[in-house]
Amino acid sequence: MQLLRPDADLQWDPESRSRLAHARLEQLCGDQVRALERLDANRKVVVTAGAGTGKTCLAMAWARRAFVRGERVLLTCYNDPLGGEMRARLPENERLIVGSFFDVALMMEGLPSLEIPESADRHFWDNIAVGHLHSNWRLVTQRFDTIVIDETQDFSPAWIAQLQALLDPTGPHRLLMVADESQSLYPRGFALPSIDEGWTRCELVNNCRNTFEIASMLRRHLNGAPAPLRGPESAGIHWVEANTIDEVSELVGEEIDRIIDFEGHDPTRVLVATFSTVLRDRFREDLAFVPWEGGESRTVICENVHRVKGLEFDCVVLSASTEDTATDALLYVGASRAVAGLTLITPRAIAARLGLESSGSWR
Repeated sequence: MQLLRPDADLQWDPESRSRLAHARLEQLCGDQVRALERLDANRKVVVTAGAGTGKTCLAMAWARRAFVRGERVLLTCYNDPLGGEMRARLPENERLIVGSFFDVALMMEGLPSLEIPESADRHFWDNIAVGHLHSNWRLVTQRFDTIVIDETQDFSPAWIAQLQALLDPTGPHRLLMVADESQSLYPRGFALPSIDEGWTRCELVNNCRNTFEIASMLRRHLNGAPAPLRGPESAGIHWVEANTIDEVSELVGEEIDRIIDFEGHDPTRVLVATFSTVLRDRFREDLAFVPWEGGESRTVICENVHRVKGLEFDCVVLSASTEDTATDALLYVGASRAVAGLTLITPRAIAARLGLESSGSWR
């Protein structure tokens, strides 16, 4: 270096590995998604895929293509954070409606308004809100040419039928869906439609979100999508044993300090994921973490696994105490949010399910 460029100034850039990983994975994802974009020539399409295979990218590509064709488009999912992310990445236009199911459904033209209390909980959304839609859906006057549903496994058959009823019979009449039954966290009765009913079915195969080590672990232990053969290396997979809530809280704080202060990662690209509201609220109180809506504050986001499905972060700290229940589906969703770095701070039993219990790192 002194011979070739004596004036060179070498500086450590902690984000360079993450940027390289994102660039290579986005290229792999783009190549895979482009092969299926033209499936929108069909009227009824469902694409199945594992976590990180590009489902959301494909859904947004379908919505974008339909919008460019001049169609009226609805792109929806179940989770509010995922709906917000998609809305931020697509143009604002009255012909393109993007958002989570309840957000867009309750704003449909002709539907009577529903007062949503600040304390609205799961019971409110699954009963009162659903009942309101069921009773008044016939009054909706808004119509679409193409409807795209992301993470369709979160939807009930009744919701899908309601959306399908919004398709203008005189238009292209397209219903395009992507789904991953392995990430089915809400038992609402979704089942893949049959080709005998006129559905075109296809599959996204390769994991294009997670770096090689993380994707390989998911494949071996949780039946995830195959790891990309040309995928970049990860920042590592680590496990630290903790059992009580106090232990977990202390160790999560230390791990976040290491990721941000020592490794230099952007706090807004770090997620602390939990399996229980009790642990999530404890972290927010003790460690000043924020919900997804507060992610612009340069502070670490902390959410339950359910709420971050469909999102991705450079580094994920997945945490649990002995009081938490982590099903394989929840563990799969939580671990697959990590692009480059994954840390588990959990009891030994959870680590054993991922082959981590012996060495503190993935084997």
